[in-house]
Amino acid sequence: MYEVHDLGGYIVLVLELVEGTPLSNFMKNSNIRITEQVALDWCHELLLALKYFHSFKYAHRDIKPDNILVDAEGSLNLAKEPTLKICDFGSAK
Repeated sequence: MYEVHDLGGYIVLVLELVEGTPLSNFMKNSNIRITEQVALDWCHELLLALKYFHSFKYAHRDIKPDNILVDAEGSLNLAKEPTLKICDFGSAK
């Protein structure tokens, strides 16, 4: 999230454009075995992202694998650990 604007009752979030695969699809269709350490790293990464969002006094309210993207570079380059991004802020409050 780059910016937050309050436009007279409307909240506008300026977010990064991410090309990637939903985590749910990545886990179903990937031949990669996720190690326990990678899973812990991902959880830590997601918690830091949520903490950042909460610092603006907003809650996502719909965290699930479909709303977590695996970046396109990481999903294509098996030597690089994929980066996760939270998406779909439609239920945010």
